[in-house]
Formats: sequence, structure tokens, C-alpha cells
Amino acid sequence: MEDESSAYESLRAWILQLPGVKEAPHRVGGIEFQVGGVKFMHSHGPSWLDIRLSKEDQTSVLKTGQALAHRAQVHAQAGWVSIRIEKSHDLANASRVIQLAYENAKKNPGDLKSSCAPPRPPPGGKPLTNRQKVALAATVLITILIIVLLGLFLQHRI
Repeated sequence: MEDESSAYESLRAWILQLPGVKEAPHRVGGIEFQVGGVKFMHSHGPSWLDIRLSKEDQTSVLKTGQALAHRAQVHAQAGWVSIRIEKSHDLANASRVIQLAYENAKKNPGDLKSSCAPPRPPPGGKPLTNRQKVALAATVLITILIIVLLGLFLQHRI
């Protein structure tokens, strides 16, 4: 799209004029939009939108090609879809899907709040620090490597 930023800005202005909508920074970058404290969509730059729908609306927009399945399976299972804005006519489609998400978030705020919240720490425990997460990931990778090497070693010994 020729002027991606101005197209996104007009879409953003339209979203913000919907009654009760507020914007906030999204936890992994970009901007999220909420109504009544419930996130119903967020953007990753001016050309990629993730939108939360009811399961019925999600099925419908995926079937008709109005949206893409969300890249992360866990989010797709929760009703999230993605829209890529490449041409100006994509804005009208995005507006229709966003309107569905907005209406759903207003109607069913309790259903969406719990599934949009960040994961809770384990009972009685603290969340892992980034350093602990990296150490855990490294341990898992090393363990997998050892298992693969052991399997290769045993395969050649038999």
C-alpha cells in the first residue's frame, strides 16, 4: 500500500471513535484497543492486525477469507484472527471484522477478560525472571541434544 501509515492512522482514528474504546501499549509491542478494559484487538505495525472474535464469527470470517488464522495455535483456539493490510480495500474489510470484535467484547466482557490475561505464576511461586527463562530453555535444548546424540550412538552400536 502506498501510504501504509496514513491508512493505518485513519483506521486507528475510526477505532478510537467507537464508544468506550481506549488504546494502550500491547505487551509484546504495538498498540492494543480495549473496550470496558477488555482487549479486542491489537496491531503489529501499520499492516498487521490481530483481532479477537467469538468462535462463530471467527469461523465465519475464516471461511469467507476475510481474515487469516492466527499464527499461534493457542490464540487461534481462543478466537483470534489476523488481518494483513496490503491495499486500501483491506481497510473496509478490517473495519467490518473489527466491528464484530468490538461488539463481542462489549456483549461478553467476562468471557474475554480471563482468556486475554497474561499467564499467572504457579500457586505459591513467583514468575520466572528472563534469566531463569533463558537458563530453562538452554537446559531443555541441551537435554534434547544429549538424547539425539545418545540415540545416534546406540543406533550405530546395535
